[in-house]
Amino acid sequence: MKKTVSIILAVLMTLSVFAVLAVNAAQLGDVTGDGKINNKDVVTLFRVVSGGTVNEYVEEACDYNNDGKLNNKDVVALFRYVSSGAGAEGPDPYIDENDPEWINGIKIGTREELLEFGRRVCGNIENYSGKTIWITSDIELDPDDTRTTNWTPLTTYMLKNSVINGAGHTISGMRMSVAQIDGSMGFIGVATNKITIKNLTFERAVLDGAPKHSGVVIGELNAGGQQIELSNVTVKGSTVSGIMGQAGNLEGISFRMGGLIGANIYSDTAYIHDCTVDDVYISGFHNICGLIGCTNDKQYKIENNTVKNANLMYSASYSKSYNATASRYFADPFYCVNNYWGEYHTDVDLSKGNKFGNIDSFDVVNNIHYKDDEGKTDDFQGTFPVSGSQIRPKDKR
Repeated sequence: MKKTVSIILAVLMTLSVFAVLAVNAAQLGDVTGDGKINNKDVVTLFRVVSGGTVNEYVEEACDYNNDGKLNNKDVVALFRYVSSGAGAEGPDPYIDENDPEWINGIKIGTREELLEFGRRVCGNIENYSGKTIWITSDIELDPDDTRTTNWTPLTTYMLKNSVINGAGHTISGMRMSVAQIDGSMGFIGVATNKITIKNLTFERAVLDGAPKHSGVVIGELNAGGQQIELSNVTVKGSTVSGIMGQAGNLEGISFRMGGLIGANIYSDTAYIHDCTVDDVYISGFHNICGLIGCTNDKQYKIENNTVKNANLMYSASYSKSYNATASRYFADPFYCVNNYWGEYHTDVDLSKGNKFGNIDSFDVVNNIHYKDDEGKTDDFQGTFPVSGSQIRPKDKR
């Protein structure tokens, strides 16, 4: 390998060295300062390290492996990075290989590794508390398109204060069925400890026949006064399909279903920011929402999220306690609030950087579609048709 690198570098040395831009404008590895990371940077760095003649270069960009030293290790690391085809985009924005979280973290890069991680967590075999779990490549959980249950929702007994960092990668094809899964469905079933999930995409997830409190990322937050955070998490092309019941038979109905989280019941704060839900189908009896099916009042911080291309189907009007006017409050692009039985929140949340579009909230019993805000801006005020509950006036929301 060393001989190959030396031969390639010798050839590259015939290239000319370009003048740099301003020193403070460069990024690590952009030795020439031209805004790109390519073979010119490798040649320039090689000349710098070997004591060759270099007219100008960006000194701050040279220690590519960030070990505090300038030597051939930087040249080899930069050459490997450029030859991998990643050089045009610069260093990985999610991973600093000198960060203790990366060095001491758990790396998962294959389907088999992810499944084994899940087995060890759910079986209480290994304690990952306080660790950062890194997803190092895209993972397909259903490579043979078998469309059968392939994931058991994680518990958090062995994940207390842990961080799951997707590093920009995607977990695809996660599937769960009520025939095999008992309880809340999600990548994590019930989160009973503080946990952070970030920089991760879930694509083509299917939660089939999901019971109450289910969402693609976490089914239920029940962390007893601890904050649970989702940051830069995306769910797309996914289904959370709950049991809707029928007239005269509400046995087993599903409620509190969301694209990201099903229910936030006993956590101090659900901090959901910079997340995206796109192209999803979510169904159930009531509290059917794009981000969180239902959260307790004042136990949420929802900022800069996007929900789009969502079909939210609910059947609350099968109950004699609800009618079409009432049931329209059981779906929302973002979330419902438990204390108020799902009033419409969009007018508040848009001021916090959240946005939505192409949302179809469908009351299947009354065959009523609410497209985005259409039909939901009227202020009914007065008493909500459930004993002891009220809808706050619009100016109080």
